[in-house]
Amino acid sequence: MKQALTVGGILREHFDDYQRRYRQPLFKHKAVSALSRCRTGALGGHTQSCPHGHYEESHYNSCKHRHCPQCSALPTERWLDRQRHKLLGCDHYHAVFTLPHYLIGLWWANNRLMADLLFRCAVATLRELLADPKYLGASVGIVAALHTWGRDLSRHPHLHLLITGGGWTAAGQWQAVEGDFLLPYRVVRKLFRAKYVEALRQAHEQGQLRLPRGLSETDVEALLDKVATRVQWRTHFCAPYRHGEGVLTYLARYVKGGPIKNTQLVEDSGEGIRFRYHDHHSASAQTAIVSHDEFVRRLLWHVPEQGQHRVRYYGLYHAQKRPQRQACRVALSQAPEPQAPAEALDWQGFLVRLGLTPETTCPVCGATLIAGSLPAPVPRQQAPPPAHGA
Repeated sequence: MKQALTVGGILREHFDDYQRRYRQPLFKHKAVSALSRCRTGALGGHTQSCPHGHYEESHYNSCKHRHCPQCSALPTERWLDRQRHKLLGCDHYHAVFTLPHYLIGLWWANNRLMADLLFRCAVATLRELLADPKYLGASVGIVAALHTWGRDLSRHPHLHLLITGGGWTAAGQWQAVEGDFLLPYRVVRKLFRAKYVEALRQAHEQGQLRLPRGLSETDVEALLDKVATRVQWRTHFCAPYRHGEGVLTYLARYVKGGPIKNTQLVEDSGEGIRFRYHDHHSASAQTAIVSHDEFVRRLLWHVPEQGQHRVRYYGLYHAQKRPQRQACRVALSQAPEPQAPAEALDWQGFLVRLGLTPETTCPVCGATLIAGSLPAPVPRQQAPPPAHGA
């Protein structure tokens, strides 16, 4: 039987050739090591067995790397469970802040700095305007998720934000957004652009900005002048959601899993890697084919550095604002915020949630399967260990 094409398999096959020609930083080597060994004998294995000895099946262990598309479903669901507990019972808005493509070169030479500035300036823009009584006059809650790729794995840095449709005033009252519009996008776009360009200028003056190859000091100054005055920046606000969970589910796809799923991979041939993606411009399914080097390059573009948080929380949704959230919930006639569960969702509970209850029980007696370690290292082989009955 032909094995299914996976991101890990492509990296096992082609990364060594790629890295011999193009040196990669240590954090990308670590990501490749994890993804290429995920659910193979290299990471060992575990069993799921009937407590009465009727049945046992063996599985390879997952790598648990946040960029891995193969083992992201359970961690993503756990993240969603934690965030659902925080959600305030009000309308929520979904906003998108996108950097102009003229800044792509600077972004990839200064990935961490540019990302931090994107979070800082986008959130500062929203908080400054919404604190103004002209628009709301209150402190809101924000969850921001960084997204660096386009549907075809291209470089497309932008920020998705979940924003409460109301906030807590200085007088200690809940103030809801009136109407269906959170903020005028032209005002938002102008202020965000000013904040981001000024932050870049300061970073440049302080020597924090690494220049891409072929870009001089004079070129950077001219570029900043151009994006500050002659380039249209994109900000977008969706219509209000009567609850925030739909937007949270949308943001969850950026928490774990990387830019491409195994199900999108079509073929690994002499021409390169063929994969499917949805083109939002034409609203249709498309197929792209890129060389092996180009596929690895695009995949590694989007690996986050160690310790770099792709999701951040502000205002009422910050971890330290729980008492203020509780006051908001009282004002919204909402039950108190529940404590986080003592134990995170396990694999059995996750499968039950997906409607796969039979996968968690013994096919002979129906008892719940229990997990255990394999007594010996799993042999290095491509196919998973066979399931067997006792």
